[in-house]
Amino acid sequence: DTKIAIQVPASSFIPAPKVDSAVVVCTPRPKALVKVKEEVFFPVVKAAFSVRRKMLSNALRNIGLNGEQVQAWLEEAGIDGKRRGETLTIQEYATLSNVYEKMFIKKQSTPTRVLYYLPLFDLHGGKLIVFSNNIA
Repeated sequence: DTKIAIQVPASSFIPAPKVDSAVVVCTPRPKALVKVKEEVFFPVVKAAFSVRRKMLSNALRNIGLNGEQVQAWLEEAGIDGKRRGETLTIQEYATLSNVYEKMFIKKQSTPTRVLYYLPLFDLHGGKLIVFSNNIA
């Protein structure tokens, strides 16, 4: 949550800017407003704001998708691609982020490594040979 603590007039600065300022107090919320994976959420928000005064359908291409993919993503999220990034709520960004993850981020399972026998490696002709196998 945020609140304005005090207003600071332009005359408080040298040189004086053309606008007044304010001291803002930011207090962390005890619980997040939305449930997202930060490693997905922040790149989506960054892409939406990456170009000034652009519609989402154009700005979101900066995340590495083509126009058709972005259009399908926006349709699945229920967000009009003609909107601009600054018009979305945090809940809409959460939806956009979660749909992006569902559509474009492949689920990666950690392969199980099986080591066949000891020793785990052998020097053969000056080359290191590792005896292992990845099982998906």
